[in-house]
Amino acid sequence: MKNRFAVVAAAVSLTAAGFVYGQQSSGGAQQASQNQQQDAQAQAADLRNVLPQNGVKVLSTTGDAALRQAALQTINDAVKDGASLKQISEHINSADRQALIGAGEKGGDQQLQAAVKQLRDAYKAKYNQELDLTQNANVFKDTTAVIAEVTDPAQLSSWPPPALPQWASRGGAGGTDSSAAKSDAQTASNTHSNNAAGDNASQHYLKAGDQIAVLRTTMPGQGKKLVLSFLNESNAGWKLDIPGGIDVGRFTTSLTQHVKYLAAKKDSWPADKNQADQQIADQVLLSFYDTGVGGGRRGNASGSGSSSNSPSPNR
Repeated sequence: MKNRFAVVAAAVSLTAAGFVYGQQSSGGAQQASQNQQQDAQAQAADLRNVLPQNGVKVLSTTGDAALRQAALQTINDAVKDGASLKQISEHINSADRQALIGAGEKGGDQQLQAAVKQLRDAYKAKYNQELDLTQNANVFKDTTAVIAEVTDPAQLSSWPPPALPQWASRGGAGGTDSSAAKSDAQTASNTHSNNAAGDNASQHYLKAGDQIAVLRTTMPGQGKKLVLSFLNESNAGWKLDIPGGIDVGRFTTSLTQHVKYLAAKKDSWPADKNQADQQIADQVLLSFYDTGVGGGRRGNASGSGSSSNSPSPNR
């Protein structure tokens, strides 16, 4: 009888211990979720400083899924079979679109397609499958977004912001320095309001009620954070808005050089296809902002580059 009581007591004790452990595990999961939410809010608050401080109204800080998909589709079209500047232009805001289409018709497509073929052939030989970045959920996993509505275009001389603002590398791996973010936003404002396109050039294509957005993504292979700017064109969705406008000659050359660089590095590609996809995505995005191959800063990436050719006329 005593043994039976002992067995029952032990069972009750184990059940109670399991209940307490379950409560602790649940509490730990809740705390982790709360920490993630707080971190996301802090990241969004920092990113808010990249947007113009006046002339906009923040609508959302949770729209990164749609913006991430827009970025992925843009990159994928740049390295797909038969890639063309016309296809890429469909993902760029309308102020720059026609200039890219014209560049493709004048021979830019041939240079790009030759480089893309080299890249795709090398990719298939190593990973035994076709290159398709849209099918990889691991690309651009770490993103933060802020979506806003334009309320006063006259105050948006700092739009779009630099793609590689100096503050993006500050504050360590866990965050950024807000004061640095504000400083760089002001620097961008001064730069853009006095560029070759003229004061308040963004007013030429932005109007009250337009939706704009910034998406910050971490580039693991680069050790940097890239800020992408978007304009939501009515009935057309989110389109990349390149700082300073697109110089078609430099854009075509930059993209082609980055793709060639990737193909030339095929022997050092990682065994993990996910890592390779991220590296390809990083380089293609950097090419849009006229950085040196490998990620060196140049031109529009910092918002202060110069060019021998003029930006698109509608900017």
